[in-house]
Amino acid sequence: MRVGDYKLVRKGGGGAWELYDLAKDRTELDDLAGRMPDKAKELAAKWDAWAERCHVLEKAGGAAGDGSGAAAPKKKKKAKA
Repeated sequence: MRVGDYKLVRKGGGGAWELYDLAKDRTELDDLAGRMPDKAKELAAKWDAWAERCHVLEKAGGAAGDGSGAAAPKKKKKAKA
């Protein structure tokens, strides 16, 4: 998720969010999430809203905007006999 100069990323659905200021750190080496938790939460909420609107994943307990991005396990479809 990119908003202005800030970029919020994470590895996998359960990983921690990482926040970068691309105007100052184009190589994404200085994670600002710990120093700017409000900005990280703001962008995570925007990501959650986008994911819900676009049906990217199903929430498993996490409320929109909590930044959890928790995905519910997908149900397997039964094969037709």
